Amino acid sequence: TIISYGRLDQILVCDLGPDTIWGELCNTSCVLALVTPCQTCGADASKDVVEFRAYAQPVITNICNVKATVGHVETRRRWGIIDRSTSLVNAVFDNQDAAVASSDEDIVSDGSSEDF
Repeated sequence: TIISYGRLDQILVCDLGPDTIWGELCNTSCVLALVTPCQTCGADASKDVVEFRAYAQPVITNICNVKATVGHVETRRRWGIIDRSTSLVNAVFDNQDAAVASSDEDIVSDGSSEDF
């Protein structure tokens, strides 16, 4: 497993058309993340103190590759990553705009994968 931290810059939704080039993804939507990685040499901030001074070049990846959200704090011209994630914590993305547009009811999520 490769540990990588980065700044989530943007979430992109790409509607794929009926063209055969998309294969089994034909007529579906693909959700992507524009991420600017931190240069941390693969260190795991949930186990050790991890600091970085610079970012790498931005990349676009499938949103499913975003596994958790973490914090960071600046100290002595470096950034320290605060990672309190465990196997029990997962990132959840909720499209609140679509929910409001389709219903006036409150949406409650128990975090199960059935919500998607």
